[in-house]
Amino acid sequence: MSGLYHRGTQLQVLADDFVLATAERFGRAPDEITGRRRDMPLARQRMLGMVAATSAQHLSLTAIGRAFDKDHTTVLHARKTVADQLAGKPEEREHLDAIRARAIELAMQRMKAEGDAA
Repeated sequence: MSGLYHRGTQLQVLADDFVLATAERFGRAPDEITGRRRDMPLARQRMLGMVAATSAQHLSLTAIGRAFDKDHTTVLHARKTVADQLAGKPEEREHLDAIRARAIELAMQRMKAEGDAA
């Protein structure tokens, strides 16, 4: 997900875009995604959001963890856990793709709004 451009300008997808995209995907408030609750399926949805964010190569694990109000080691754990189970759960691949796509849309909307404000 590096090197994305929109109208000749490099698109910066933020870790916060992934939080919002994850919340929207699963019909939750962003506060739930970044919260402390660890029950399933919320914890699983949060993990999928963190893993989707790791595809943005410019985002560090620390930045992703910070956006989700977690530690970078939690992001590492999510990446391993989701990767181990991805093969048997095609719906999770769909969730990852949808979260990534929505995060890009959010970044494009922000970029447009910033351009309109200038």
